[in-house]
Formats: sequence, C-alpha cells, structure tokens
Amino acid sequence: MTRKEYFMINLMEELEELIQASAKVLRFSDNHQFEDYERTNIQHFQKELLDVLALLHIVALKYELKLDFSTESMMPHVENKLEMYKTALRLGTVVIEKNDTPN
Repeated sequence: MTRKEYFMINLMEELEELIQASAKVLRFSDNHQFEDYERTNIQHFQKELLDVLALLHIVALKYELKLDFSTESMMPHVENKLEMYKTALRLGTVVIEKNDTPN
C-alpha cells in the first residue's frame, strides 16, 4: 500500500465514523452521553469532523489537489448547499420545528 492509498483509506474510515457520530446525534440528541463514554454525542461528532478535515487536508496534499478552504473559496459551495436546502423546504422535504429557523 502506498502512502496515498493509506491516507485515502484512512479518510474513508474517518468518514464512516463521522456518519456514525451524525446518526447518534440525530437518534439520541446532541447532549446525550452514554455512561461509558467521556464525550457527549455532539462532542464526539466534533472530534470526528476534525479528523475528517485533517485527512482531507492530507489527502489534498498527497494528490496535489488545489483545495482552498478560505471563506471566499468556500462561499459558492456553501451558497449552493443553502439553495438545495431552500428547495427541500419548498418541496416539504424539511420540516421546521418551533425553535428552528429556516436559515
């Protein structure tokens, strides 16, 4: 296995862990903490998200990708995702709760 392959596989594994942490936040709530765990669900989610971001950075370097995580570079992607969310709202795919805002 090459270094590139190692980091790509590691990224895939971390993405799986992020998916699992996301599911626990949704299933059990943000602040729920199992007896044997040292973190709440949202703290665990944050740790997994940081692991994914770190590996994205490493993989981008190894594959010589020109990724720019600055606000200016990311905004078109953020705006695109927010437009997709607005479409989901219009279609009724997303339900807004009392304490939630559509933005």
